[in-house]
Amino acid sequence: MPMQNGENMMLPHEIDVVIPTKGEWTLPHSIKSMRKSIPNNRLILVTTNNFQKQAEKLADVVVVFNEKNVGKARNEGLKYVETPVYASIDSDVQVTPKWFKWCIKTIQKSDVATCQGYAKTMGKNHGAIQEKWIREKGEPEKRFCCLGNTMLKTQIIRASWNAFGSCGRRLAIKMEIRSCGLQEDQQH
Repeated sequence: MPMQNGENMMLPHEIDVVIPTKGEWTLPHSIKSMRKSIPNNRLILVTTNNFQKQAEKLADVVVVFNEKNVGKARNEGLKYVETPVYASIDSDVQVTPKWFKWCIKTIQKSDVATCQGYAKTMGKNHGAIQEKWIREKGEPEKRFCCLGNTMLKTQIIRASWNAFGSCGRRLAIKMEIRSCGLQEDQQH
């Protein structure tokens, strides 16, 4: 029986986590925070040939992908996801238990397909740019907003990907979410 809008879905106790990486210095810190904050089923690192051996020491699954496009790398990682919900995390952030708690609560709603929370960036330049943007937008209480750190419903993302291929992925996902009567949700 399909869920009605607003009903919560049952989630597994653990989720898969996809991290695209080129071996950034921040990766071990990101993985450490992820393992403390997210009850993860498997860590899936999507990386290049150059970082494959090191990645094999850190992850449960290593996917070699030599294209530079981070979006395509995330999609490649999605092929290996086994859980109904997964997280796509950047290699230069630290997620927190608060991030996970908010995202897992939000993604359980039947009318939500993806959600994004706030996480702390470790890269100095990127973090400074984000902080400046947030100050200019008048949201000083929100120190960091890493929109690449997303929790997603696997089946909906795969359905939209299969329907539209790599061309226009973001638009395809939004269209699929809306056609199912769902919404994207961002923490405010």
